[in-house]
Amino acid sequence: MDHYSLFELNEYIRRIVALNFPTGLWISCEIAQVNESRGHYYFNLIEKDETDGVIIAQSEGVMWQRTYRSLRRKIGKTMDSLLQNGITVMLKVTVDFHERYGLKLTVEDIDPVYTMGKLEQQRRETIATLHNQGLLTQNREKSLPKVIQRIAVISSATAAGYKDYQEQLMGNTYGYKFHSTLLPAAVQGQNAVAEIINQLEKIALSPDRYDVVVLVRGGGARLDLMAFDQLALCEKIAKCPLPVLAGIGHEVDETVTDLVAHQSLKTPTAVAAFIIENNLHFESELIDIGHWIQQTIGDRLITQEQNLRGYEQVLNIQPQNLLLQNSRMLDYLAEELPRLITQQVGHASRELNQIEQVVGLLDPVAVLARGYSLTMENGKLIRSVKEVKKGDRLETKFGDGAVESVVE
Repeated sequence: MDHYSLFELNEYIRRIVALNFPTGLWISCEIAQVNESRGHYYFNLIEKDETDGVIIAQSEGVMWQRTYRSLRRKIGKTMDSLLQNGITVMLKVTVDFHERYGLKLTVEDIDPVYTMGKLEQQRRETIATLHNQGLLTQNREKSLPKVIQRIAVISSATAAGYKDYQEQLMGNTYGYKFHSTLLPAAVQGQNAVAEIINQLEKIALSPDRYDVVVLVRGGGARLDLMAFDQLALCEKIAKCPLPVLAGIGHEVDETVTDLVAHQSLKTPTAVAAFIIENNLHFESELIDIGHWIQQTIGDRLITQEQNLRGYEQVLNIQPQNLLLQNSRMLDYLAEELPRLITQQVGHASRELNQIEQVVGLLDPVAVLARGYSLTMENGKLIRSVKEVKKGDRLETKFGDGAVESVVE
């Protein structure tokens, strides 16, 4: 039976590979794992199925120190951001097959534009998903406390941005006191999303302990911020029960986290300045209210003082006026009273004379003297002929005497 040794087979494969891949070619893949040793970078490169994420291809790769240095000079700091776990990259590789070590891809070049494009595509998809879920403005609609004192800070304890934030906040010139609690988490790299989410979940369990959540990190390349474009993290930030203030250290690029946070500031120090300004605004309101109260009370005191002075003047003048008026009235009465009494007595005397004359005219004697007479029976005055009958004895009085008569 014909057969080949393993070496012969691998040698045959090597010749085939060398024949079919004589020069480098560009491939797209994901860096599943990267390790650095003595300036050389060793990769585990994979490709996943777009529908279910299952790995459908896998190969080992290497970037030699000389190549890394050359690309680092050409690309700059972005180079380090590209060589991270979970990054989708476009690599120019040469395909090598060794009889003992198997297939290996040697990286000769890397295209950062491709990675940026993939990240931008992912970013847009994340924004669209958040918009459809109504989460883009959810955290922004939460009310920011008038006074911020209890702060949950999610950051790395060694991050330069965290240090800048603390110095700016605690060294404020107004003497404001803050209780800033660090909840440590990676702010870049493969573990950043999971660790930040974990801290947000802890905060959600006891939101009454804090006023706001602050998420800060230092500056870095655009690729260092890719964790803040991840859908899972942005959903957590949007649903956080407290307002989230983001200062993830970039001046130009805007992450999805910036869109969903309650407030996005460019740097950690800007976050600290925002918090200080927020409290200063409240203090200014209190000062304005104090000035208003002081002014209002002052105005009222002046008004009341003026009223009291007016009352004092009235009390000082009015009694004198009343005394003077009453004195004049008494003088007038003392002068007029005798005349008025004399006048009244004369008037009354004339009325009495008139009454006396009327009474005199009505006196029965005077009436009889004028030719009238009175007829009476037994002392009772007869006013009608119907009051007498035959045989009655009547007495008739005249002005100068009386006669008796009998009714026939």
